[in-house]
Amino acid sequence: MKTTVWIVAIALIALPSVTKAGDKIQQTQVKPAVTKALAYLAKEGPEFTSDNGRCITCHHGPMTVWAQRHAEQLGYKIDADGYASFEKKILIRYANGKKGPDKNKWRHTLGAFFALAQPSDWDAKNNQKLIDAVAYELKAAQQKDGSWLAAGQFTGQRRPKGEAHLLQTMWNVLSIQRLEPHRKSLAEQREAALKYIRAAKSPKTTDVRAVRLLLERRLGDAGQTQALLKGLLADQLEDGSWPWLANEEGDVWATAVVLYVLAQLGDDVPAGYVAKAQSYLVKLQRDDGTWYALTRMNPEKHDSDIASYFATVWSTLALAESADRQ
Repeated sequence: MKTTVWIVAIALIALPSVTKAGDKIQQTQVKPAVTKALAYLAKEGPEFTSDNGRCITCHHGPMTVWAQRHAEQLGYKIDADGYASFEKKILIRYANGKKGPDKNKWRHTLGAFFALAQPSDWDAKNNQKLIDAVAYELKAAQQKDGSWLAAGQFTGQRRPKGEAHLLQTMWNVLSIQRLEPHRKSLAEQREAALKYIRAAKSPKTTDVRAVRLLLERRLGDAGQTQALLKGLLADQLEDGSWPWLANEEGDVWATAVVLYVLAQLGDDVPAGYVAKAQSYLVKLQRDDGTWYALTRMNPEKHDSDIASYFATVWSTLALAESADRQ
């Protein structure tokens, strides 16, 4: 890993620092933004999933758990009792749900995000039921070409053809990395998926490009990491944002995903890019702690509570992860 870090750092020396007077925001602005967002998520997640007849959605279920757990690990105060109760409730519903893609096409997606929400040192002995359920779904739902199919609203998002499935496949591979210390039998699924990913066309949607960067970094491919990082940094807009697709205006959801990934790379990212993205997100946070995002489903319909919730979860994760990195 040290070799990878040095190769990427050396390769990026030619990239200019984009720090300018006024670009950096005070650190005191980032952490309060995270705290405000966490308070909203702690209330909205349980309320949305409180009806036993309502499905456990990625956004209000495991993504909410991920944001709160990660923030707590970084030192943010959360309602530990309320969070634990919420997580336990939705994990039980997931583990006891109908198994297999023929019963529920969402289960491998939910399982992947539940796995990603767990800390790297999670207590596997007390989570065997979850591990068993996620591993089963990942094996059962993988396609013959090594991919996993996106389901529901993800298939209707405004992306080039096939990119929803590519994105889902990359998230599932990242979740397998989290599970593998406890389930070595998933190695076959991981390798088949990586073959599919590397044969796919270069993605156009910004969040897919960012997740590909994260995956290559985790896999230790210095060449791919450097090339993908350089491309993403070159596409940052003047206001610190990234567009959903090239030649569009800045987008909160896309910017938050990129910022989260850049924070994972630490010192490999030249000064200024992180600060500008932080500034963009902090300025756009609403009074209730949320961020607004246009719908991904229909360009003619501008408002979407679900898109805004995704943007809020990702902004929370991104700002929490990057708060001490400018």
